[in-house]
Amino acid sequence: MPMSPLCVALVARPWRRLSGLLQGKRRGPAETILMHVPLCTTPDALPLGPSSEGSVCFRLRSWSDQVSSSAQRHSTEALDWRPPTHLCFRPLIRVWEEMAAGKRSGSRQSARDMLSRVAQSELLTRGTLSSDAVASQCDLVADLLSIVIAPALSDRLLIGVSPPFQLGTVSVSTGWQRAFVDSGLEEALWDRVREPATCGLLELSLYLTVASQLCGFSSSWMRRIPVVLEGCSGESRHFELRLSCDFVEVKDPEATLSRHGVDLLELRRHWSDLDYLRARFPLDALEITGFTVVEAVEVSHQHARNRLRQTLSLHGALLDPSLTALVESHMRDLLQIPDLAVGVVGAERQRFYLFHAESDNLGHAFEPLVSDELSAGLAELARTGEFLCVEDLRECPPGEPALALLRTEKSRSMLWAPLFVAEGEDQEQPGRPCCAVPGTPATGESLGFDDPESQGGRCVGVLQLSSPTPRAFDARTVFALRGLRVHFAQAVQRAFERLEERVQAVIKHQYTSIHEAVEWRFREAAMACLCQRGRTARVVPEEIVFPDVFPLYGISDVRESSTLRRRAIQADLLTQLRMLVEIMDLGGAASPMTCLEYLRSLLYERIARIEPELSAGDEIGIVEFVRGDVESLFGTLEEMGEEVARAIRRYRAVVDSSLGMVYARRREFDESVRMLNEAIAHYLTDRQALAQAVTPHYFELHKTDGVDHTMYAGRSMQKDGGFDSFALNNLRLWQLVTMCGVARLTRELLDRLPSPLQTTHLVLVQHLPLSIRFHPEEKQFCVAGAYNIRYEILKKRIDKASILATGERLTQPGKLAVVYSQPREAQEYRSYLSWLADRGEVSDFVEDLELEELPGVQGLRALRVDVCDLTQGGETQKS
Repeated sequence: MPMSPLCVALVARPWRRLSGLLQGKRRGPAETILMHVPLCTTPDALPLGPSSEGSVCFRLRSWSDQVSSSAQRHSTEALDWRPPTHLCFRPLIRVWEEMAAGKRSGSRQSARDMLSRVAQSELLTRGTLSSDAVASQCDLVADLLSIVIAPALSDRLLIGVSPPFQLGTVSVSTGWQRAFVDSGLEEALWDRVREPATCGLLELSLYLTVASQLCGFSSSWMRRIPVVLEGCSGESRHFELRLSCDFVEVKDPEATLSRHGVDLLELRRHWSDLDYLRARFPLDALEITGFTVVEAVEVSHQHARNRLRQTLSLHGALLDPSLTALVESHMRDLLQIPDLAVGVVGAERQRFYLFHAESDNLGHAFEPLVSDELSAGLAELARTGEFLCVEDLRECPPGEPALALLRTEKSRSMLWAPLFVAEGEDQEQPGRPCCAVPGTPATGESLGFDDPESQGGRCVGVLQLSSPTPRAFDARTVFALRGLRVHFAQAVQRAFERLEERVQAVIKHQYTSIHEAVEWRFREAAMACLCQRGRTARVVPEEIVFPDVFPLYGISDVRESSTLRRRAIQADLLTQLRMLVEIMDLGGAASPMTCLEYLRSLLYERIARIEPELSAGDEIGIVEFVRGDVESLFGTLEEMGEEVARAIRRYRAVVDSSLGMVYARRREFDESVRMLNEAIAHYLTDRQALAQAVTPHYFELHKTDGVDHTMYAGRSMQKDGGFDSFALNNLRLWQLVTMCGVARLTRELLDRLPSPLQTTHLVLVQHLPLSIRFHPEEKQFCVAGAYNIRYEILKKRIDKASILATGERLTQPGKLAVVYSQPREAQEYRSYLSWLADRGEVSDFVEDLELEELPGVQGLRALRVDVCDLTQGGETQKS
């Protein structure tokens, strides 16, 4: 039979993007690729790979024989899956007809030639086909499928065409033939699909396709079936079978569903319940024809990375022997080094510790390094942030003691990778390396690999990889570690946190750390417990309560922090999406592809959705879309030219590898909040120490998007009872002066913040005393009594208070608000504000405002004044 040229519309990953093209949503590229696809007439003796004519060949087989032979060998636990579906190529023929009519992109002449050949074959136009009919028309069937299995990519992609949701294929790509058929894994593949868990996913895909076509039910569930196969050498290979149902047609000839009806709301609730779907959709009464496109994507490398990340995220991943063995096993699978050994050196408080997996004694898990030479070499790695590769430890000069200490009989090659965490993730000062020990770097070959994980941040340790094989590590190893070092760094942090928890537990048990102002009361309670021992069988701890104490509460909050954070995230997402649009444009200019046009439209759709306002869930949805559908094409796009590759490199340099998104505006916001919180906290702590020396009191401070502080003072907190109204007035006046200082401090910081943030300041007045009780379970003080709970509720809600009638927010930048409920409280604080005005701290004008009711709180009022900037000579400049 003479061959006709065929138009192949899609080149890169055709079936994943074929849905939009075949449904008429997208046009194909202007240019087409012409090639011949000759097929053998015998289904089982087809040679694969390039033919003598330079064309790509496919194999046609009888799927019924394959299923029956495989069913005899599968385990008794597997399912005998035989859905009532039939093979038919009418949906695909209609696509060719639309191409011939110019309704779809592609060569019209090639489509007309194909339709002419199809018209001469009644087998392809009369309806469902049998295996014998397919075998007799194998050439025509393969040519017909050329727009589904693109011949240009047949060697690379693992694609097969099967009857709808049946186990077996009637046509496969060269890649499928080589990966499964030639290696003897195809029967095992279908046996795995027959297992209950995976066969349930296949059945669910069938029912969702039925519900979609007959009931208009739409589901975002991805039709992917995970399969694990044992390779020829015994290793586990992980695949995803991705099903495309665009060529499946479902009809209800007897209107069975119309008679019984399907409730879409109920269907949405039970769309994944197979028992429900079986009862609602009788498959025997339906006509399901067409074919399913199955693409097998090997995800062994991705699976190893995910398992490694999951293991490292577990508590004690570097300290538990079973977990460290898993980490080492996953690293061997990931790097393809069977004899790999993994070690970790942690850095804490300018010291290095070698981690050992100890399940019993946590103290033995951290071995301090006593070698100054080795510590100096590791410190140099932490300073430079570069990888260090030693190809053969036996070839190291004898004068290198740092390397000699790690040389063992089994180790020949070694790779060191510094581990960093981003600034602001811990309590260390930014920019100051934790292990900045001066010394000479170890001898080895620096790979000089540009890794964004080493740019800035703080070094928390070094990952050590070793192997008895010389030259086991190279630049490919470094590339494979990209994105993983941050997980090792976080695991190191969690290990030190676990050690710190144990240390703190010892401190709390042996040397209980409590606030110095009330330490005497805990000491008395402890002495009482000791006196009870030996006298009674059960020692009851004494309850620690401080009655009649006066609370003082103040808060300095970032103005509209939630809105500003949302806008920062919105700006970063828009920047990322627009960079991706630029990449798609450059790729489309280099090689016009429908896939790129389709992705470009999806990107513009998301830009239009979040540009007015960012909604809840948009961030996660966009990151998942970018990672799964856009960035996965970068490998193909980089081959389209240097300009596209350069744009992708710019994109990767901007995107944060750990977050998967641009982290510029949000970093500025987070850094600004951190700078404000640190400055306010240090100022309050320093000022509070001076007040503590005058009048001892309880003080606690919390940092969120701002800083709030709470003070308790009263006669019951003084061991000698020396507390009076003068001491209370002194603390209240101290608080006002301090809050004015905080307002000026934040105003001075405004020009130095990466993101200019306004702060508001508020003081809550409570004239009546209350009682606080220490809760041993929570290790903190809480107010006691139902009436006093009102004060705690008020503390949580007062920063959202608004002025009655106007609706204006009470807290405003540059102003200090004093909230009260009793007239005598207002009288007292008016005198304080008058004195502050004479000092030039605040303005002369005091606003007396009535506040709107808050949930559970009524009758609140407030005094509000402008905080002034103090200048030399006692002059003031009012804000």
